Amino acid sequence: MQLKILDQVHLSGVRTSTLAAGELVEVSRVLGQELLEKHPDKFDLVSEDDALAEEKSAPAPIGAGKAEDAPANKAEDAPANKSDKPARRKRGEAKAD
Repeated sequence: MQLKILDQVHLSGVRTSTLAAGELVEVSRVLGQELLEKHPDKFDLVSEDDALAEEKSAPAPIGAGKAEDAPANKAEDAPANKSDKPARRKRGEAKAD
């Protein structure tokens, strides 16, 4: 449910800071009805749709939101710029010339 704020008000369940006049806020249907009943001079009903609740309840399709493809086989050869380097020495091991 969308409500328009008509007068400055503080609703800790919506935002920690004060809500200014003219702002639109999205609240649950129960909270919206309660606010309209208790403070009709501070709130105006804009929309009774629970669009956010419908969006949250719909599951996302499998694979949606993946940034990149699955990695290739991990046993692939190292890139040329990595395989040219000699192996690192262990601590305390002398250099082999």
